[in-house]
Amino acid sequence: MESLYICHPINMKRIILFIVFLLSSSVFAQSKLSVYRLFSNELKNDRIRGKHLQLRFEKDANNNIGFDTINIQSKYIPPKIASILKNNTSFDTGKYELKIYWDLYSSEVYTHIEKVKIYEGFPNFSEFDARPVGGVKNFVNQILSDFKRNNFDPYQHTSYTNPIEVFVDKNGHHSFLSPWQIIVHLDSAKLISWKPALYNGRPKNSIFSFRLTNNHPLVTDIEMPETDQTSKVFVLDEMYKGEKVRFRSDTETIPVGRVVISFVLDLSIDRLVNPIIHRDNGNDATEFINFIQTYIPSKYSLYTSFFSHPNRYYFYIAPPMDK
Repeated sequence: MESLYICHPINMKRIILFIVFLLSSSVFAQSKLSVYRLFSNELKNDRIRGKHLQLRFEKDANNNIGFDTINIQSKYIPPKIASILKNNTSFDTGKYELKIYWDLYSSEVYTHIEKVKIYEGFPNFSEFDARPVGGVKNFVNQILSDFKRNNFDPYQHTSYTNPIEVFVDKNGHHSFLSPWQIIVHLDSAKLISWKPALYNGRPKNSIFSFRLTNNHPLVTDIEMPETDQTSKVFVLDEMYKGEKVRFRSDTETIPVGRVVISFVLDLSIDRLVNPIIHRDNGNDATEFINFIQTYIPSKYSLYTSFFSHPNRYYFYIAPPMDK
């Protein structure tokens, strides 16, 4: 004879409350997504590309929307936003921050709203390159000493060539990447310790890149390096087919790489979307896109909850000469 299990009334009540919570959370999330879609549809015809806008507003008990002081160029936007927010139940009373990104390569507009956060203490959102212990000047002087000791003439390799690249992981471990014509002549410089880069205030894998330039060809001495223009290049923890994946978001120029793909960070769904193929010398773009799209941005600290805004990120693999 089969036994019949009868759920205790208290347990049944807990189950019902849990189901109601899940349903309400889902409805709330869907409601917020619908607001973001409304924003996108309302703002995508503005013919703005590659721009950011950050606004603060307050919603009162009567559903009135009041914005903080807005610069003149953006005064036409708040009325559009207020008309959408006024009767929307996804956002209760309080102060909010609205971040808008008009995509650089499409007509899409990405928005994100969150309550204004109260910071405790002095939160660190700093972004710094990796640095050699003792300073860059001391590091370069050691490089020049290595060249002199090894009877190497750097002038033929210091202009119009690839920069010297040093990979520094988030724990401070480093290795020289390129160019091999120069790094094979280094010994003492390789022993100098490094401080890791900071990305949104957190240690992050990065590549320190610089050139040794001689601005006075008649003077046989290089005083200081010229910092390469591709500064603040960060690196993902995972490698793609054995190669380092570099990424940047603070650029208006497309990075140099064998494969270069860009995505928009859509904070409303915590995903990288809208991929654009910029370069694909090895017919590898589709697989590379699939690799990047497995990333959950918040999980891998691509942004922090205290410092987040939609933006376009470039992910790329260095050309063969830079490996």
